[in-house]
Amino acid sequence: MLFRLTHAKMKNQAQKILSKKKLYLNTISRQYFYFVVTIVVTEIFIASSLFAQRTQLNYKVIQGSNELGWLKLEKIDSANTSFLQSDSQVKKRIIFLFTIIEHQEAYFLDEVMMKSYIFRKINDDIKENKHTVYGNNYYTVNNKKSVERVLLGSIYHNQLSLYFLEPVNLKQIYSDSYQRLLNIEKETNHVYKINFPDGNVNHYYYTNGICSKVKVERSLFTIEFILKP
Repeated sequence: MLFRLTHAKMKNQAQKILSKKKLYLNTISRQYFYFVVTIVVTEIFIASSLFAQRTQLNYKVIQGSNELGWLKLEKIDSANTSFLQSDSQVKKRIIFLFTIIEHQEAYFLDEVMMKSYIFRKINDDIKENKHTVYGNNYYTVNNKKSVERVLLGSIYHNQLSLYFLEPVNLKQIYSDSYQRLLNIEKETNHVYKINFPDGNVNHYYYTNGICSKVKVERSLFTIEFILKP
């Protein structure tokens, strides 16, 4: 009886050790995968950026007559690659002062989104820190706590694309935050609307194919991003 109990304990201990090793190896494998993808994408981007065309957009964030912050975007195009990134900071007081800092990136190869990243922080609280990588005909999303598959096929435009391209013939856009395709609704000439799953709404206004204003409607406030001359 003593031998059986000891044997059972040893078996359980061995299973626990194997489980821990398996979890560790899976974690290392994921980290290595994202490391390799990042290196490859960076090398391709550096090589292609030698003949790149840059477009920069700068917006002020306003509410009424008050300026709350800024948004900066950059798009770098070459023969078969495109890299988009944005940085923003908005300070809004709703009883307390909230400082919202956001950074986004998206890399496209042959018009397909290969990698994207979104980071959002409100004061000291990190709300989003999410990597998305394309491979084997699906996207893998790593938010530092879990890894998920997004089975959407190839993505050709994400939300950053809307600043540089009027969606005349575009019906859907990919959202890194919600990890899904969102419908684009045309409101009037050069004005489009996106309804988000949480009830928020964005209105996009275009001048000469470039987004000149974004009206951001939230439950507690409405702000606007206005393109600077």
